[in-house]
Amino acid sequence: LTDADIAEYYERNKIKYTDTNNVAVALDSVKDEIRTELLAVRAERMAGDRATEMSVKLVQTEGGTTPDFAKLAAEFGAEMKEPDSFGPRDTVSGVDAGQQFNQVAFALTTDAPYSDPVTGKDGFYVLQLLDRKPSRVPSFDEVREKVVVRLKQERTYEATVKRGQDAAAKVKQAVVKGKSFADACAELGLKFTSPAPFTLVDETPALPAAINVKQQA
Repeated sequence: LTDADIAEYYERNKIKYTDTNNVAVALDSVKDEIRTELLAVRAERMAGDRATEMSVKLVQTEGGTTPDFAKLAAEFGAEMKEPDSFGPRDTVSGVDAGQQFNQVAFALTTDAPYSDPVTGKDGFYVLQLLDRKPSRVPSFDEVREKVVVRLKQERTYEATVKRGQDAAAKVKQAVVKGKSFADACAELGLKFTSPAPFTLVDETPALPAAINVKQQA
């Protein structure tokens, strides 16, 4: 990256680099931040291009030979992983691409066994269908442990949401009656936090669910 690249990006995205008074900060103070951001964007774009190039070479021509997936992966310097069998909603070990990975995997067929690139958290995946197993409904004994864990999670979540809603209603009532927000929280044994000033576009407060907090604010 050149200084000109960074300056051009700064000028086009000045709104991202404003302080709490909506005044743009000096370029020098955010130069390293912009450089890191631009390098990450370019790296992702280059990785995506490489993954696309590999997937194009996997397209089988009519009457042609079947592509050698392992050989092609080696040529592109791509790491090969063969996971255990998984279902449509299972988390695949060693893969960080969410449900899109599963959706693409289960759309593959013996006639079209290779995928287009799937975007992951820090890379791209190109899939090859190796085998399919017929689906079945597992017995209760097989899934009992998972069911118990899921029920505990659901009950805990429901109880937590209800407790939060009740606490919020009580805090509002106390504030209406003249108490400060901090005092109302203290009476209910709630933790009170006052973050530093932040903007919607750039700074993120050091709070749980910070994105939601910004949108609500």
